[in-house]
Amino acid sequence: MLDMKKYKKDNPCVQCGYCCSVGPCHYGHWENGKCSFLLVDNKEVGTFKCKLYENIKIKEKYSNFPMFDGYCSSSLGNTVRDKVIKR
Repeated sequence: MLDMKKYKKDNPCVQCGYCCSVGPCHYGHWENGKCSFLLVDNKEVGTFKCKLYENIKIKEKYSNFPMFDGYCSSSLGNTVRDKVIKR
């Protein structure tokens, strides 16, 4: 059985932007192959931020499955994430 506490600890979000380049969340807007709210945070490292981060955090304050500050749901085979970690 999957130990979610261990999984979350071992697979933190590294802000690689992969999930936002695969498809938009229900707050997002798909445009030109990525979410239009996805902003480059650190070009050298390859990290991104969501333009709606603060608003989403407020809306999901009491959510059991918040959009941010959790874990990476796409860590397996995610070469984009691997490159950010390596840098």
